[in-house]
Amino acid sequence: MKKKLTHLIPNWDRAKTRQWLMRLTVLKMILLMSLLTTYARVNSQMIISNLKLEEVELSDALEKIEELTDYDFVFSYNDVKGYLVSVDLESSTLEECLHEVLKGLPFEYTTKEDLVIVSYKKANPKPIQKEKKQINGKVTDERGVPLPGVSVVVKGTTYGISTDIDGNYSLEFSGNNGVLVFSFVGMQTREIFVNDQSVINAVLIENQSQLGEVVVTGYQTISRERSAGSFEIVNGESLQEKAKVRGSVLDGLEGLAAGLSVNMSSEGDKYLIRGTNSINSNRSPLFVVDGVSVPLDMVEGMLNANDIKSVSLLKDATAASIWGSRAANGVVVITTKNGVRNEKLKISYNGSYSFKGMPDYSYMDQMDSKMFIRTAAEIFNPETYTSDIVNNSTYGGNIYFPNIYPHELPLYRYYNGEISLAERDAALEKLASRNGRKEYEKNFMSNSYLTNQSVSFSGGNNNHDFYVSLGYQGEQGSLKNKTDEFKVNIRENINVAKWMKLDLTLNTSYSKDDSHLFSETWDQSTNYLTNLPYAAFHDTEGNPLSFSRYIMNENIQDQAEALSGQNLDYFPIDDYNKSTNEATGRNLRASVGVTIDLFKGLKYEGRFQYYSSNSNSEQYYPSETFGVRLERAYGTAMDGTAYLPRGGHFTMQDGYTDSYTIRNQFSYDNMLGEKHQITALLGSEISQNKIGSHTSFQRGYDKQTMQGIFYNDYVLNVDGVENPVLDQIPGQGINSFEPNTNTQAEVLLRYTSFYSNAAYTYNDKYSLNASIRVDQSNLFGSDPSLNFKPIWSLGTAWNMAKEDFMKNINSVNNLNLRLSYGFSGNSPDPGLGGPFNIIAAQTDPAYSEFGLGYQVSTPSNDKLTWEKTRTWNFGLDFSMFKNQFSGTIDVYDKKTTDLLAYNPINPTTGYTSVLSNVGTLTNKGFEVSLRSQNIASADFSWETNLVLSYNKNKLSKMYVEPPSSPYNKIDQTYSEGNPIGALFAYRWAGLDGQNGSPAVYNSQGDIVSSVEDIDTESAVPYQGTTVAPWYGSLSNLFQYKNFELSFMFIYNLGNKMRNDVNNQFTYRLTESVHKDFDKRWRKPGDELITNVPAYYDQNNADVNETDIAYLYKYADINILDASYIKLRDLSLSYNFPQKVCHSIRAERIKFGVQVTNLLTIAFNGEGIDPEAFYLSSGARSERFGPSFSANLSIDF
Repeated sequence: MKKKLTHLIPNWDRAKTRQWLMRLTVLKMILLMSLLTTYARVNSQMIISNLKLEEVELSDALEKIEELTDYDFVFSYNDVKGYLVSVDLESSTLEECLHEVLKGLPFEYTTKEDLVIVSYKKANPKPIQKEKKQINGKVTDERGVPLPGVSVVVKGTTYGISTDIDGNYSLEFSGNNGVLVFSFVGMQTREIFVNDQSVINAVLIENQSQLGEVVVTGYQTISRERSAGSFEIVNGESLQEKAKVRGSVLDGLEGLAAGLSVNMSSEGDKYLIRGTNSINSNRSPLFVVDGVSVPLDMVEGMLNANDIKSVSLLKDATAASIWGSRAANGVVVITTKNGVRNEKLKISYNGSYSFKGMPDYSYMDQMDSKMFIRTAAEIFNPETYTSDIVNNSTYGGNIYFPNIYPHELPLYRYYNGEISLAERDAALEKLASRNGRKEYEKNFMSNSYLTNQSVSFSGGNNNHDFYVSLGYQGEQGSLKNKTDEFKVNIRENINVAKWMKLDLTLNTSYSKDDSHLFSETWDQSTNYLTNLPYAAFHDTEGNPLSFSRYIMNENIQDQAEALSGQNLDYFPIDDYNKSTNEATGRNLRASVGVTIDLFKGLKYEGRFQYYSSNSNSEQYYPSETFGVRLERAYGTAMDGTAYLPRGGHFTMQDGYTDSYTIRNQFSYDNMLGEKHQITALLGSEISQNKIGSHTSFQRGYDKQTMQGIFYNDYVLNVDGVENPVLDQIPGQGINSFEPNTNTQAEVLLRYTSFYSNAAYTYNDKYSLNASIRVDQSNLFGSDPSLNFKPIWSLGTAWNMAKEDFMKNINSVNNLNLRLSYGFSGNSPDPGLGGPFNIIAAQTDPAYSEFGLGYQVSTPSNDKLTWEKTRTWNFGLDFSMFKNQFSGTIDVYDKKTTDLLAYNPINPTTGYTSVLSNVGTLTNKGFEVSLRSQNIASADFSWETNLVLSYNKNKLSKMYVEPPSSPYNKIDQTYSEGNPIGALFAYRWAGLDGQNGSPAVYNSQGDIVSSVEDIDTESAVPYQGTTVAPWYGSLSNLFQYKNFELSFMFIYNLGNKMRNDVNNQFTYRLTESVHKDFDKRWRKPGDELITNVPAYYDQNNADVNETDIAYLYKYADINILDASYIKLRDLSLSYNFPQKVCHSIRAERIKFGVQVTNLLTIAFNGEGIDPEAFYLSSGARSERFGPSFSANLSIDF
């Protein structure tokens, strides 16, 4: 029986074609099958009857003839495209038939064994030069397998030839400056400059978009059309263009894959696939690199975007269940590049530089100096806040607060008759003219930029290929912090024997981060430096000013300095430059795999991977920094005795991760006859992940000598310093200090897994998939009824395009239906629960004489199990109009049970809550990916891609106590019957016309002005979710000759957020406030033009500040639309002509420029960028403007 090849074009549909497309993963099997399979040979005199064709494509005519013969036809679809033929033959030989079909066309045919090869006619073009030379060569794929039927054409002419059955070609060529173009369906077109070469061998690399794509699951590689699973495949080149200017490999996936949400906002999960599947456990996808799962940090810390070949997203149960109890959130499978067989050394350089600038402070919507001073004068109330009250208040006794702020001093002095009105106004105008923010940016900030540089080396011979890359990434942060990263990637594939292959991978990286520290006294916050918009760091002569006058009580400062001998002037710039924060990181990944062909179709695959990560950070405040001096003042008694040593504060933190994975599996892939294809695997896997940390802190440390001064920290912690010159807490009279610390922590995770997967395809049309996996982990309970529960899936696919009834529908090239059902899992985070009590050691000076103390941090729960997610998925893959329009549509229904959450229990047990399996969460949605080749010509092309995702989730059951009051419901983001990220709000009733206080409706519709009058939860109804249900992208690519222009819009639609509002309603104005404060209610009638409550006297007994702030901030008028559309990327690039490339012996030179975030369309009406905002709390965060980048790629 004959075996059909069916011309090497996108609609191959016979057994040999399927094997050809899967060459990269089952090459050995194909070679064995081709040797063991024999075919009957039919000569060219066979008779063809009744062939009638009228104005049909040449490719269709050749297909028809092939059906009427036992020959396999080989030709390039791109070559014969556009030629129409008509024939009417009653009875003819194959030779006569082909002669008639090809008559008048620039093609000829040759026969060899059972193949008919159609190629361009050999011609002798007019010579460019008088001398002619013969060029010979061979064309193979990446594995060294010969490619028959490859079109080899002299660029700019129609002169060319096709390779024979062995991949060889030979043609005459005139001159030395031409270019040969090698093209083959399913492979990337390649151009090679002739120069003075007489032998030109070419290696073609697969083009996944033409091949219909193969899916890499991490355990196997399978043709997409044979899988019933829901996958999304992103090629490495698309990812590289975005990742290299963002500094993140995974951020580059944004907008490229349906179902994947890349969250760029200030809160929420960064990466989600098909919504949120958990509330207290891990919600991030599982990340896999070259077949083995790795931590997210490893992906970003070790991989260079230029080293990535492809990324596969496994989204439904059939796709992801093979990964078991860690796959409920989806799986991201990253495949890195390898070398190319039989290719000489290839060197590639990629470099980019991106300028980000400084964050836009005006976006924070805070008052500037002029508005602040005017407002402070307007609300100044010396009768309520008299000088005596201010100087003798609780705040007046605390060194952290000045009695009277600089902007209040002229007001009090004028009120007390110490200065004139003109002097007061002059003093206030001087403060109003200052720009403290500008000074802050000058002294503490820097323009952000990012640079990426990488060079790679690749090549190979018949039995070996290699890929080596060196990468550098440098980043300058906005706070003068600098990060340098160096990465090395080495990958080798070796044919040890005909039946044995070996692959070796080594990744290593080193990073160093240098930054400065703000005063440790204010917990590293920088807000206090910019709270007062007029606060200056230098006087008009450029001399540094002590910042103490803005943040300290002058009288107490003077007294403390006199008694302790410590200078308590604070110069933030000096402290910032003298303090150091140094961090280093080292990562190593080593992986070795072996593949042994046992017999036809069956092979053994073994893999071992080791991953290690080590980090170290050192923070040092020298002895002369303000925070250290202030603490020494706290440690000094009134009699002048100093209990704290001189020297700085030194904190060291070390972290490490060590993990290994061992996998053994058998895989089978074979064709049984012409119609039955079976793929299966069976394997086991064990893995261990150890995570540890070590932290130490020491006072009295000198970094120069690396020595610390001894002092009795036990006494200072237990007894403290009595009668200190400064109270840490006003009126306390005793100061205690945390001792020097030295702590360690370690978490160990272990998994043992057994898995199996099988796929059966009949007649290249009907496919069945099944998988099962059993996991056991030290994270799960020990109850036998809960362990070893299988994670499984079933799926089926129907390739309708290959049915007979579809053959006459020429507009449809591919139509594949998929249906799948199954389960995946999500394991709990370590340390949250398990079969035994989790014991934590405690140290406390109060009982240190008895040794360590222990307590049960988490009680045992042997019923604890992983969360399980059931998924239905229906999918449709299609392509039309000669693949010019293609797409994928998926509809899914996910239900997660056994949600992990803290469940309240009887307090008499000694615990108020315990981690349990409670609740059910559903996710339903659909995804659409569309690609349209709008225009395709020799000089111009236009391609459009649309990615649309919709996800609606609902916490359908939650077996925990509901909120105790409507007041508490406001802050509840997890509520039964509502989506994750739910927002609740009071129903706004307006401002009181007499005093400007806020009012809302209770559940009966009555207007109330107090939180206590909100009687039931129905008075705070659901307003929406902070998680966008609609998200995706729209991108376009234009190519004109050597120029490429592309842009991508990303969108997030349908979610809500709280507004950023004023929260100052009483007390003195001691720091900058929201500009909306200027829109506050001032007089009756203002309630008609504003919703901002009035400012109240602190002594007004009729007003409760909590009611004002809470009812206004959490009212439904401050629920905004969080939807937005952004022009994420706008890129222009140029591919240099071959002549220019040849001048530096390069194959390709490409230069490009890109603008990121050039345009934002937000629908909230408040000028808020939802990506620079805390959606649930309603607060703005740091926002940068557009970033600009340039990049250069050179291939040698």
